[in-house]
Amino acid sequence: MVAVRAPLSEYSCLQWAAWRALAAGVPVTLVHSVAPAGSLPLEACDADVVRAGSSLLRSEASRLSSGFPTLQVDLRLYRGNLTQALIGLSSNASLLVVGANRVALAPDGVQDPVVLGVVSASLAPVLVVPPGSRGVGIHQRTAKGHVVVGVDGSAQSFMALTCAAAEAERLGAALRVIMALKSGSAESRTLMNGASASLTTLRADYPHLSVSWIVDVLRSPVHALMRHSRDAVLLVIGRHGEGAKAGAKLGSVTRTLLSHLPCPTLVTTLPPPVESTVGDALFTEYPTDAGHGIDDGCRTPHQE
Repeated sequence: MVAVRAPLSEYSCLQWAAWRALAAGVPVTLVHSVAPAGSLPLEACDADVVRAGSSLLRSEASRLSSGFPTLQVDLRLYRGNLTQALIGLSSNASLLVVGANRVALAPDGVQDPVVLGVVSASLAPVLVVPPGSRGVGIHQRTAKGHVVVGVDGSAQSFMALTCAAAEAERLGAALRVIMALKSGSAESRTLMNGASASLTTLRADYPHLSVSWIVDVLRSPVHALMRHSRDAVLLVIGRHGEGAKAGAKLGSVTRTLLSHLPCPTLVTTLPPPVESTVGDALFTEYPTDAGHGIDDGCRTPHQE
């Protein structure tokens, strides 16, 4: 599922979603939201707002169809908050794709509330695509690119390592594993031993994958990941923090990386320990002016 955030959405974000959907053999769902009627200015026409949202989705679907003619595209238009809609949809999604606001990468550190909100509470992995990012297609396999993943011995980072290996193989890229450690500490030795065991398992599962392991003793985890992923096609990190509930706080490493994206960044999530209560109560699907939900089997023209 990919968020359509006019005028913030960029085609590179839609491309990533399309390539991942094709790789997985599933449809891509474009999601857009419109403001509740009660929050519109007095001079605004509610029906016009809904029609504009529907038109935007169909326009983006047509653009995707021209570039990916075999891709099945579904459309969903919701009334209310886009962040809450995406969180609610995440329980049934294999991946959420969100394009970052350009302001999120500004030197003053302004952060994108939609990106932070979705990553904080999503039950599915979230791919955040910075503006102007060069897309990497599954049909454009190249050994020159690499996927970067940060590991720190936690369950979250082990999940990220496994996911990064699968992504690297899918893209035909090399895998670069980054650990930021304090040299000579007992904790560092423990982490090194654990990481070594994980990499041994990884090499057995992906025998043809080119894997490099970098231990950075000069930089903090944030600066190490930013330094070693500046030329990466993808950065994979595990979500740290409270997680899996609305309003959860992200760990400082995750939050900082999301506000200074060095490249497209995939944030992995651990399965929730109990059944999630995040669901349809957070958002309402809104019918179009034709009297039908835009989700009611709508497809791009080539699929009719």
